[in-house]
Amino acid sequence: MAESTADRIRSALAEAPARRYPAVLVVLPPNMEEGVAVPDDVHGGLACLDCVAAAQDDSAFLRASYLWRTFLDHLREQAATRGCLFVRDVDAVVARWPQPDRDVFFRALVTLECRRPRSSESALILLCSHLAAATGLRPRTHGQAVVLDLTVEE
Repeated sequence: MAESTADRIRSALAEAPARRYPAVLVVLPPNMEEGVAVPDDVHGGLACLDCVAAAQDDSAFLRASYLWRTFLDHLREQAATRGCLFVRDVDAVVARWPQPDRDVFFRALVTLECRRPRSSESALILLCSHLAAATGLRPRTHGQAVVLDLTVEE
């Protein structure tokens, strides 16, 4: 019996903190909404950064999200401070960048080390993206973060 999408994400979230790069990137197919892929009971224990809401209310967030590098640093800082982070609607930010910057962002994300301050404990980052599909990241690439590509049948 095939694992459900939610179960696959739960499994990836359980595995990620033990990895050097504790991110979980879920690559969504065009017809799947983020809320369907990651229901509340899956991400409920993670702090949430809503990119759409933050872009409307937070000028510091807008400055941080202008370039891929500053946005990645912002995500790392938020995850380290909060212990874990679910980044909601990341495509709203990434869509503003040219394709080469999108590719670099997603490739940098899967090799991003993120630790809690003054600790060796990992700080998990979970994000879902339709745009990551164009990057061509392979699922569970050795030595990188967990990549769940839901556009590929298992």
